[in-house]
Amino acid sequence: MEKSLLPSKEAEKHPVPENLFKNRLSWALYDVARWRATYFGISVLGLSSYGVYCCTYRVVEGVDFTINCSLFLFEIIAISLAFCYSFKKKRALRKERLSLARELIAQKPGMTTGQWDLVAINMNILLHQKGLWHSAHCFYNGADCHEHFRSQMYIPFMKKKDSEEHDVLVCSAIQVYEKELEAYWDTDCILKTCDDEKLELKLPKEIYKSKFTYFTKPLLSWRILIILAVYFAFGGWPVCVVFFPFYYGARYLEGKSKLRMLSLKHRMTFLKVVSDQEPQDDTQQWERVAKIMNKYLSDKNAEFVKNRCLLDKRVAHDIEFFFNEKDCHWMFDKLTASILSSKNTKFPELIPFARESKMACGCGAEDQV
Repeated sequence: MEKSLLPSKEAEKHPVPENLFKNRLSWALYDVARWRATYFGISVLGLSSYGVYCCTYRVVEGVDFTINCSLFLFEIIAISLAFCYSFKKKRALRKERLSLARELIAQKPGMTTGQWDLVAINMNILLHQKGLWHSAHCFYNGADCHEHFRSQMYIPFMKKKDSEEHDVLVCSAIQVYEKELEAYWDTDCILKTCDDEKLELKLPKEIYKSKFTYFTKPLLSWRILIILAVYFAFGGWPVCVVFFPFYYGARYLEGKSKLRMLSLKHRMTFLKVVSDQEPQDDTQQWERVAKIMNKYLSDKNAEFVKNRCLLDKRVAHDIEFFFNEKDCHWMFDKLTASILSSKNTKFPELIPFARESKMACGCGAEDQV
């Protein structure tokens, strides 16, 4: 059995950056500030702007031309730094892919957020100690580490599963990962919201008169009112009138693309709920599934939003994910189709679970792609 490269006591002294910084933006600014190339870029920007000013102040009156050139140089340098930052991170993590595999074998994170946080902490310390990263905060949290493992190791491995080029340690780590996913699927801890006492909440269809009122609910928030006030102050009422069609169009597209908001863990939980409830074509059972998922996502609302929130850790107030049972059934069909029908699915680890859920809904093998 592989052991972690760092002792547990050392990892405890370095919490995950998510618990150290107020939000993802402050973490990103701190990490960039510790990078020497940032100061080099600032120096180049300052010297270039001064050089442009010295060469043109006699030819062009005013400082507008110098400001425009400085902004143009700033954009070029910012894009170049972002590209170099991303390239450096991928290169550092590529060098330590075997270390990441060892950590996975040792920690066995699976779907456990805390274990992925521990893997992220150990990798952050290791990358910093080896001089591959300029700070001890390469990964923001375990979710980032999990996503890196999936995108750079697991999915490429599944695409070339029959190839003999894979390292033995990486293969072992992927086997451990899949085994932990099966163990998570077999546990009942993800279905604690299934108790009838906890399902007294109503679906949005019982609260709102129509989907139109359901879509217009966020218009009552103070943020939208501030936006409308600003639009009215600068553009008058015609701008406000134009704002509404764009807003409703965005809300409609958001409802159609809700599936993208679900993480791997939420998708797996959705499949598990359907598999256990076996709704088939029963409207009441699909309504129950919708209530279970709405309750689950409300309980997990902090985890549901925080990984996508840049400026604030506060969660969104909208926890009414499924409007009605039809919305839930449609979302399930779309989810399973994206997993089973696509050759380049983004969630290959969910294929066996999607098949089991489809079987529970009365779909035979011939109905599954």
